[in-house]
Amino acid sequence: MTALFSQVVPVAGEQGFTLQQAVTAMSAFAVVCAIAQWLIGALIDRFSRPVIMVPFYIIGAMGMWLIHNSDGLGMLMLSAGLMGVSIGAEYSALPLLVSRYFGIAHFGKIACLMYGIVALFTGLIPVAMNAVYDSTGSYVPALTAMEITLLVASLIIATLPSYKKES
Repeated sequence: MTALFSQVVPVAGEQGFTLQQAVTAMSAFAVVCAIAQWLIGALIDRFSRPVIMVPFYIIGAMGMWLIHNSDGLGMLMLSAGLMGVSIGAEYSALPLLVSRYFGIAHFGKIACLMYGIVALFTGLIPVAMNAVYDSTGSYVPALTAMEITLLVASLIIATLPSYKKES
């Protein structure tokens, strides 16, 4: 989801939205993300299974589907809001899951590796999305691949075992 943030404006532009509408959606995406990160962080901290994250990944896939199927500003803003919730959940989940599954003895090393991987893909995915656009004239194939990836990630997360809940 993080990689999609930089692509909201061109994807919305492809759907026929004005630059102002696309930037408004991107701003909504960012604001919802900031609020969701705080709220979802508080929520997931109360559960001992990562399955609580599954709905937020599905919400993200729905938001991605909506952005390339939006035919009005309301749908575009709903899409931005759904993706904002999902990315807020992602930002909250990584440090929690790393600390719960691997403990804090090597938290810095593990988190550094994980965030490095996230940063790498955050840089590569927009390039790939634009390459898909250049070759097909549409972002839809790239977005569809990302939607499927989120749904597969949801299935994988649903199978993770409980972790030790800190008291």
